[in-house]
Amino acid sequence: MHWRFLKLDWGYALGELVIVVVGVLIALATDAWNDDRLARLEEAELVARLINDLERDVDRLEYGLGLLTGKSESLDRVYATLVEGELEPSDPAAFLDDVIDGAQYGWNQVSSRRVTFDEWLGSGKFGLIRDPKLRVGIAEYYALDESVRARINERETDYPHLSYRLVPRENEFDLQPGLPVEEIQRLVAGVFASPLRDHVIAEINLARFMRLRLAALRAEGLRLNERLHAHLGAKL
Repeated sequence: MHWRFLKLDWGYALGELVIVVVGVLIALATDAWNDDRLARLEEAELVARLINDLERDVDRLEYGLGLLTGKSESLDRVYATLVEGELEPSDPAAFLDDVIDGAQYGWNQVSSRRVTFDEWLGSGKFGLIRDPKLRVGIAEYYALDESVRARINERETDYPHLSYRLVPRENEFDLQPGLPVEEIQRLVAGVFASPLRDHVIAEINLARFMRLRLAALRAEGLRLNERLHAHLGAKL
């Protein structure tokens, strides 16, 4: 009986191996490219959402700064009347309006929209933003926001709550309409007899502090928004 030994064709085998390896490498490269593409799309979504949040923050801060200007002007008039003036203001209804307006931002602080930031930070996907300096800038903006809110809360006075109890309102910002003259005079007398005057100076100082800090936060939000727009346009 004769055995026939097949001679191995090494050239053919090596060729087959190269084909398999190249195929695997191409598949891996394709998967990596697709994963990177999906990551870039997710990054673009994150940046776009952050831009939207920041733009709304900036608009709300701008509106709030306008309210704070009115608050300061009203408090100055309340101080001039309640602390330095006569017992009877020249315009009692206007005086009560100023008491109300002086309480602006006493309990209705503007807060940033941080749902996107918190969501992505908690999911561990915040690292999708490839620029580490931009990630630091985003984190610093929200840290500054928290710091500003905390420092404002530390300086809160009893002025807003006292004024709320002393002056009836149609809503948070307006004197109740249709009050008779006698009732308005009674309310003014109640304000003068209350401890409200003891908190006017502190509320004036708080309004100035808030205006400075919120203006700084708005400026930081504008700068960060520009950086996010540039990142979205240049790299995604």
